[in-house]
Parts: sequence; structure tokens; C-alpha cells
Amino acid sequence: MPLISFELYDALLEAQVSEEKARKAAAAVATFENRFADLRADLATVKASLVWIQVFLGLNLTLSLLILGKLFVFAGKP
Repeated sequence: MPLISFELYDALLEAQVSEEKARKAAAAVATFENRFADLRADLATVKASLVWIQVFLGLNLTLSLLILGKLFVFAGKP
């Protein structure tokens, strides 16, 4: 049996919903909560990867500008 949201389960029982329907609804909500937790973990991984991409992009831009600067400085010299 999947985990259930006990708060929702209790609220549905107080609203006089049958016990089986309350259990199924609470289990469905808990399933969605687990999916959101998985998405948050995936998002954290993407953010970590994005930091590395930004670092290497900055390094690439810096080195490219240095090379272009050297080309312009030494372009007229034999």
C-alpha cells in the first residue's frame, strides 16, 4: 500500500466520505507529492550542472577574448 496523506484522509472521513474512497484519494495525493519531490531532486541536479556550464562558458569567453586581443596586437608586426 502506498503512503497516504493522513491529514487529507482524516479530513475526508470528517466530511463523511467512505473510508475506501478517502484512502484512495489520500494515496493519490501522496503519489503526487512523491512525484514533486522527485522533480525537485532532478531540478537540483540541473541547477548544479548549469553552474558548471556557466563556469566553462566564462572561461571559454575569457580565453577567446585574450586570443583575439593577441591577434589584433600582433597583426601589424612582421
